[in-house]
Amino acid sequence: MEGSPYQIPAEPEKFGNLSFAPPEVLEPVFRRRWWIRFLGIVLIIIGGVYTLTIFGALFGIPLLVCGVFLYQAGKHFDAAYAGDYYRIREGFEKLTLAIVVAAILFSILAVFMILYLMLIVSMIGLSIFGASF
Repeated sequence: MEGSPYQIPAEPEKFGNLSFAPPEVLEPVFRRRWWIRFLGIVLIIIGGVYTLTIFGALFGIPLLVCGVFLYQAGKHFDAAYAGDYYRIREGFEKLTLAIVVAAILFSILAVFMILYLMLIVSMIGLSIFGASF
């Protein structure tokens, strides 16, 4: 099967200077790698402040974890930009882990927001219809 387009090469093909993807695919990530690390640092600080209270720790710990994953992803992208192209995969794995943690946190926050709105509507209804305790 030599010369078949479906044959897996022993070495990954080089696209420009990158091993895994064409430069136009990874260039936006490389341009914004500093912002990925910066957002990670900001989330670590916010998560650390939130964890000072017991109730805040419920939301602070996921923010802290998300920040750590974003910071690590930025470091992997820095290493890949510097020439260690095999760190790109690890960077994207950390980035997807941060997205999963953020999605779970925001889903939980959405449920709490809906419950809070239901509580407000029921209190308004009780005050309008004159319920007494």
